[in-house]
Amino acid sequence: EYGTVLSVLYTAQESGRPKRLFLQEVPDGLPRPVTPEGIVTLYPSISPDGEWVAAGLEHGEGVQSAWPLAGGEPRPLPGLAAGECVVRWSSDGRHVFAYDVTQTDPPWQVVRVALDTGRREVWKEILPPDQGDIRQLVRVHVTPDGRSYAYGLRRSRRELYLVTGLR
Repeated sequence: EYGTVLSVLYTAQESGRPKRLFLQEVPDGLPRPVTPEGIVTLYPSISPDGEWVAAGLEHGEGVQSAWPLAGGEPRPLPGLAAGECVVRWSSDGRHVFAYDVTQTDPPWQVVRVALDTGRREVWKEILPPDQGDIRQLVRVHVTPDGRSYAYGLRRSRRELYLVTGLR
Protein backbone atom coordinates (compact mmCIF):
# COMPACT_ATOMS: atom_id res chain seq x y z
CA GLU A 1 0.00 0.00 0.00
CA TYR A 2 1.48 3.36 -1.03
CA GLY A 3 2.64 5.53 1.86
CA THR A 4 2.67 2.72 4.40
CA VAL A 5 5.83 2.32 6.42
CA LEU A 6 6.89 -1.29 6.69
CA SER A 7 9.06 -2.24 9.63
CA VAL A 8 10.73 -5.52 10.52
CA LEU A 9 11.31 -6.65 14.10
CA TYR A 10 14.14 -9.11 14.55
CA THR A 11 16.61 -10.56 17.04
CA ALA A 12 20.26 -9.81 16.39
CA GLN A 13 23.45 -9.03 18.20
CA GLU A 14 26.36 -6.75 17.68
CA SER A 15 29.75 -8.44 17.58
CA GLY A 16 30.64 -9.81 21.01
CA ARG A 17 27.41 -8.51 22.59
CA PRO A 18 24.24 -10.26 23.87
CA LYS A 19 21.18 -10.58 21.63
CA ARG A 20 18.43 -7.94 21.65
CA LEU A 21 15.46 -6.86 19.53
CA PHE A 22 15.87 -4.37 16.71
CA LEU A 23 13.28 -2.58 14.59
CA GLN A 24 14.13 -1.50 11.06
CA GLU A 25 12.08 0.31 8.44
CA VAL A 26 12.46 -1.29 5.03
CA PRO A 27 13.90 -0.83 2.56
CA ASP A 28 16.03 2.12 3.70
CA GLY A 29 15.94 2.38 7.50
CA LEU A 30 18.74 1.67 9.91
CA PRO A 31 18.37 -0.89 12.72
CA ARG A 32 17.15 0.67 15.97
CA PRO A 33 17.38 -1.21 19.28
CA VAL A 34 13.99 -1.82 20.92
CA THR A 35 15.13 -3.73 24.00
CA PRO A 36 18.27 -3.70 26.13
CA GLU A 37 20.89 -6.34 25.51
CA GLY A 38 19.75 -9.78 26.65
CA ILE A 39 16.01 -9.09 26.12
CA VAL A 40 14.56 -11.09 23.22
CA THR A 41 11.40 -12.87 22.12
CA LEU A 42 10.80 -16.34 20.72
CA TYR A 43 7.62 -15.23 18.96
CA PRO A 44 6.60 -12.18 16.92
CA SER A 45 4.30 -11.22 19.79
CA ILE A 46 3.37 -7.66 18.82
CA SER A 47 0.26 -6.04 20.26
CA PRO A 48 -2.65 -5.46 17.82
CA ASP A 49 -2.10 -1.68 17.94
CA GLY A 50 1.52 -2.20 16.84
CA GLU A 51 2.84 -0.36 19.90
CA TRP A 52 4.27 -3.17 22.09
CA VAL A 53 6.23 -6.43 21.89
CA ALA A 54 6.32 -9.06 24.62
CA ALA A 55 9.93 -9.92 25.40
CA GLY A 56 12.16 -11.14 28.20
CA LEU A 57 15.36 -12.97 28.98
CA GLU A 58 16.46 -15.66 26.54
CA HIS A 59 15.55 -19.31 27.31
CA GLY A 60 12.41 -18.34 29.23
CA GLU A 61 14.24 -17.11 32.32
CA GLY A 62 12.29 -14.58 34.37
CA VAL A 63 8.99 -12.94 33.42
CA GLN A 64 8.32 -11.21 30.11
CA SER A 65 7.30 -7.56 29.93
CA ALA A 66 5.72 -5.40 27.22
CA TRP A 67 8.38 -3.27 25.53
CA PRO A 68 7.34 -0.17 23.56
CA LEU A 69 8.41 -0.38 19.91
CA ALA A 70 8.82 3.41 19.87
CA GLY A 71 11.34 3.18 22.71
CA GLY A 72 11.00 3.78 26.42
CA GLU A 73 10.38 1.83 29.57
CA PRO A 74 8.65 -1.58 29.60
CA ARG A 75 5.40 -2.26 31.38
CA PRO A 76 4.63 -5.45 33.28
CA LEU A 77 2.38 -8.13 31.83
CA PRO A 78 0.38 -9.03 34.95
CA GLY A 79 -0.42 -12.69 35.51
CA LEU A 80 2.52 -14.14 33.58
CA ALA A 81 4.75 -16.56 35.44
CA ALA A 82 8.50 -17.07 35.16
CA GLY A 83 9.32 -19.17 32.11
CA GLU A 84 6.14 -18.30 30.25
CA CYS A 85 6.50 -16.88 26.77
CA VAL A 86 3.76 -14.84 25.11
CA VAL A 87 2.70 -16.56 21.91
CA ARG A 88 0.16 -13.99 20.78
CA TRP A 89 -1.93 -11.06 21.91
CA SER A 90 -5.69 -11.42 21.48
CA SER A 91 -7.14 -9.43 18.59
CA ASP A 92 -8.67 -6.92 21.03
CA GLY A 93 -5.37 -6.49 22.92
CA ARG A 94 -6.94 -7.35 26.27
CA HIS A 95 -5.36 -10.83 26.69
CA VAL A 96 -2.20 -12.71 25.86
CA PHE A 97 -1.75 -16.43 25.20
CA ALA A 98 1.39 -17.94 26.75
CA TYR A 99 3.00 -21.22 27.76
CA ASP A 100 5.99 -22.27 29.86
CA VAL A 101 8.89 -22.73 27.44
CA THR A 102 11.04 -24.26 30.17
CA GLN A 103 8.68 -27.20 30.74
CA THR A 104 9.99 -30.38 29.11
CA ASP A 105 7.29 -32.97 29.72
CA PRO A 106 3.69 -33.05 28.49
CA PRO A 107 1.01 -32.01 29.03
CA TRP A 108 1.71 -28.36 28.26
CA GLN A 109 -0.81 -25.74 29.24
CA VAL A 110 -1.43 -22.70 27.08
CA VAL A 111 -2.90 -20.02 29.30
CA ARG A 112 -5.00 -16.99 28.42
CA VAL A 113 -4.11 -14.06 30.67
CA ALA A 114 -6.21 -10.90 31.12
CA LEU A 115 -3.85 -7.92 30.98
CA ASP A 116 -6.03 -5.66 33.13
CA THR A 117 -6.37 -8.06 36.08
CA GLY A 118 -3.73 -10.77 35.56
CA ARG A 119 -6.50 -13.41 35.71
CA ARG A 120 -5.26 -16.68 34.21
CA GLU A 121 -7.23 -19.50 32.66
CA VAL A 122 -6.05 -22.65 30.94
CA TRP A 123 -7.00 -22.11 27.32
CA LYS A 124 -5.67 -25.41 25.87
CA GLU A 125 -3.81 -28.39 27.20
CA ILE A 126 -1.46 -29.93 24.66
CA LEU A 127 -1.07 -33.66 25.11
CA PRO A 128 0.14 -35.34 21.91
CA PRO A 129 -1.13 -38.89 21.37
CA ASP A 130 2.35 -40.35 20.72
CA GLN A 131 4.55 -39.12 23.58
CA GLY A 132 7.29 -41.75 23.63
CA ASP A 133 10.13 -39.72 22.14
CA ILE A 134 8.97 -36.14 22.71
CA ARG A 135 11.67 -33.89 24.16
CA GLN A 136 10.08 -30.47 23.96
CA LEU A 137 7.18 -28.36 22.75
CA VAL A 138 8.96 -25.94 20.42
CA ARG A 139 6.26 -23.77 18.89
CA VAL A 140 2.67 -22.88 19.59
CA HIS A 141 0.73 -20.70 17.17
CA VAL A 142 -2.68 -19.24 17.99
CA THR A 143 -4.96 -17.47 15.52
CA PRO A 144 -5.84 -13.83 16.33
CA ASP A 145 -9.41 -14.76 17.26
CA GLY A 146 -8.18 -17.53 19.61
CA ARG A 147 -10.28 -20.17 17.89
CA SER A 148 -7.52 -22.32 16.40
CA TYR A 149 -3.96 -23.33 17.16
CA ALA A 150 -1.06 -25.41 15.90
CA TYR A 151 2.10 -26.64 17.59
CA GLY A 152 5.43 -28.28 16.84
CA LEU A 153 7.36 -30.85 18.83
CA ARG A 154 11.01 -31.77 19.10
CA ARG A 155 11.48 -35.50 19.11
CA SER A 156 14.45 -37.65 19.97
CA ARG A 157 14.72 -41.00 18.24
CA ARG A 158 16.78 -43.48 20.19
CA GLU A 159 17.41 -46.33 17.84
CA LEU A 160 20.83 -47.62 16.96
CA TYR A 161 21.48 -50.17 14.26
CA LEU A 162 24.67 -52.17 13.88
CA VAL A 163 25.40 -53.39 10.39
CA THR A 164 28.25 -55.86 9.85
CA GLY A 165 29.60 -57.72 6.88
CA LEU A 166 29.13 -55.01 4.24
CA ARG A 167 31.52 -55.08 1.31
